Amino acid sequence: MGEQHPEHGKRHESRGIAGMLGECPPALHDRGLPLAQELVAGGELRLPSTPATELAARLPLLTANARLRALAAVRAHARESITLGDAHWREIHCEVTAVDDAGEGGALVRVRVVVSGIATRSLGGDALAGTAAALTGIAQEFPWSVIDDLRILAIDIEGRARALHCEALPDDVAARLPAQRAALARTRCAVITLSDRAANGVYEDKSGALLARIVSDAGGSLVHQLVLPDDGERLAIEVEVLSRRGDIDVLVCTGGTGIGPRDITPETLLRLGIRPIPGIGELLRAHSANVVRSAWLSRSVAGTLGTMIVIALPGSQKAVAECMEVLLPLLPHTLSMLHGGAHG
Repeated sequence: MGEQHPEHGKRHESRGIAGMLGECPPALHDRGLPLAQELVAGGELRLPSTPATELAARLPLLTANARLRALAAVRAHARESITLGDAHWREIHCEVTAVDDAGEGGALVRVRVVVSGIATRSLGGDALAGTAAALTGIAQEFPWSVIDDLRILAIDIEGRARALHCEALPDDVAARLPAQRAALARTRCAVITLSDRAANGVYEDKSGALLARIVSDAGGSLVHQLVLPDDGERLAIEVEVLSRRGDIDVLVCTGGTGIGPRDITPETLLRLGIRPIPGIGELLRAHSANVVRSAWLSRSVAGTLGTMIVIALPGSQKAVAECMEVLLPLLPHTLSMLHGGAHG
């Protein structure tokens, strides 16, 4: 359905998320401006002791009422969130299906609400409000019914789709979501290995090679890779040069984060004046400590230097793999925020 925009004064045709993405400038999310979004929320209503035949007979009227309730709830939630002025185009769908839930001795109603629009904050609350209202309306007609499993099923923001609950995502929704954007798509990366022995050719730099593969597999472009000894001055010069190049988005260092006398990576980066992101170091230690307790001794740090994110990881291949596993999902939003994107 079309939505009258208070400023533009014209009705936009509802064509789904693909149409919106085609009209949106590609870098909206990098400047904190409104984002093209589609969110799918879902929930279930269990009807113990209600025959499926009885539900089937009443479902057409219940479905019509559920859709009206969903529409009203989405709009009400949007008004309370002061978003009607932001979301200048919106599409709302409510789908109701019923199945025979023999395991519970009754029937089961599934409600799905899809909300699309262009807004400066997440439309997830709108989708959930619509789903809850639709389920509540049906529940009023059936004593002893139980609302269950209310949640966001999928999110698509600026073409970066995420299926949050794959096991509950209907096949038709999964099929029309675009392929998920790689975590480091269009991201320019650099890798520096800190190791006296690797720099002197005593052994091969396997951690740096692993980092390079991970960056590539995640869609990133590796534009610079280097092996340095554990030398703070050389590391400082290299990082300073990379930050001034202007073509590096993410710099990942591996090695030199322990407590040995030659472990100088965290101090060097902090002396350069990186703006710390303490939570990343804490996250990496907590994640790896689930595997090995000595991970708490790591002094991994992260921060920003100009427009470049700098992260210092431990030197072992195992630690690199574990840390990058938890880091990759965070990096797209981190980069967006660094370049002025929204915090939500």
